[in-house]
Amino acid sequence: MSAQPVDTAAVVSLVEDAVTAPSMHNAQPWKFVFREGDGTIELYGDSSRIMPQADPDNRALHLGCAAALFSLRLAAVHAGWQPVVRLLPDAHDPWYLAEIRLGELGSAELDLAAFHPALRRRHTSRFPFTDEEIPAAVQDGLCAEALLEGCRLALPDAWHIDEVLGLVHDSEYREATNPALRAETAGWTRTGAPGEGAPTEGIPADAFGPRQYGTSAPVRDFGAWRPVPDRESAAFERRPNIALLGTSGDTPATGVRGAQRPLRTGRPWIGARRGSGR
Repeated sequence: MSAQPVDTAAVVSLVEDAVTAPSMHNAQPWKFVFREGDGTIELYGDSSRIMPQADPDNRALHLGCAAALFSLRLAAVHAGWQPVVRLLPDAHDPWYLAEIRLGELGSAELDLAAFHPALRRRHTSRFPFTDEEIPAAVQDGLCAEALLEGCRLALPDAWHIDEVLGLVHDSEYREATNPALRAETAGWTRTGAPGEGAPTEGIPADAFGPRQYGTSAPVRDFGAWRPVPDRESAAFERRPNIALLGTSGDTPATGVRGAQRPLRTGRPWIGARRGSGR
């Protein structure tokens, strides 16, 4: 299949799909630049959207940009192009995260096109989930997909889940006692009060989800310090399913690489789990 000519209008459409990706606090910390001369799309991290308190090493920024990169790849295949990606192409510019060239579509990534309809339906759910068991075949498939990108997906057993939840709740306590971090988080949440930031950025109140009875689920409560009128409460899963994704290192390169593959699950009821965007 021959690649179509790459023009600005087509690239705008691809980027519109790409920016539906999740990111920490829905900060959307990315910039896309189209070099019309050679048809190259460049992805940059947006240093104006860093979070010094919650993300001092910009790790979450890299993960969000990687999710946008994956969404761009998916949109490109759906539109009939083969995206050829080079990560961190300029050692002198740490914010230049990826270069994407669009070429003739081969068979290697044709399966990505099937996931295109999910891009604009994806959203983070902070509501209770069912206690449905995840089939072993699905778990194995998710782990195999992670390995294809040099990552490891771990699905902890009951004992380890308790350990993970303990770490999550310890982190929540540390956040609650850190005024600077609380102020930073408040700057990225929207309750409709006067003086807040742009309504298209950050986490809106309707995405906070209900307050939970007890502390069983690893769901961050963005309304804990900013009251939301008529917000309901709900009982969450007693023992939630948790998946832990790890890379061999903790560098921008491994972060950008590792945050892409897990979206290729084809299972919205898993993929939507406690995401980091809206």
